[in-house]
Amino acid sequence: MEIRNNKVRQIVTTARELFWHHGIKRITVEEICEKSEVSKMTFYKHFTNKTDLTKYIVKKMFNEGIQRYKDIINSDIPYIEKVKQIIQMKMEQTNGLSQEFINDLYKSDDPELKKSIDKFLKKNISLIHNDFVQAQKNGHIRNDVNPDFLVYMINKLVEISTDPQLQRIYKSPQEMIHEFVNFFYYGIIPDNQRN
Repeated sequence: MEIRNNKVRQIVTTARELFWHHGIKRITVEEICEKSEVSKMTFYKHFTNKTDLTKYIVKKMFNEGIQRYKDIINSDIPYIEKVKQIIQMKMEQTNGLSQEFINDLYKSDDPELKKSIDKFLKKNISLIHNDFVQAQKNGHIRNDVNPDFLVYMINKLVEISTDPQLQRIYKSPQEMIHEFVNFFYYGIIPDNQRN
């Protein structure tokens, strides 16, 4: 669904802000409608329920992230600059993101939402895996690192991002994600390409 309707745009924008700050579970359709100044009838005209809206927002978030990632990877700049831009992109994407949102997203009890998130993650991971293989062939990442291991580690980082013990180490989810991305990307860059 492309957002052409101002009311739908208001619903999506408001829900995204509320989800980012408070998580998905805690927010109700009533709160979304009240804050976006639309009726519940208007909400249900465009979305079946909160899960349907959440799936739309998450799909949009993942698709925009994939497109930005592809634009960076396909740009004509040195690989180390691509890594820096990917790190910057991740920081921008997660700005204002609450730990509640991360937990609700990756520990969802909703089978429909969980299925959608798993689908998006698999698509992202497949793309990233292929890029790692190509970057390794081009000498941009270390030859002694197995791309399948890198994919495994990305999945583990997503999984541990909801661990309360790890979360307590950081002041914000952005700080944790920044650490993940730095640790991950700079760990795979050959010594001769680091600044």
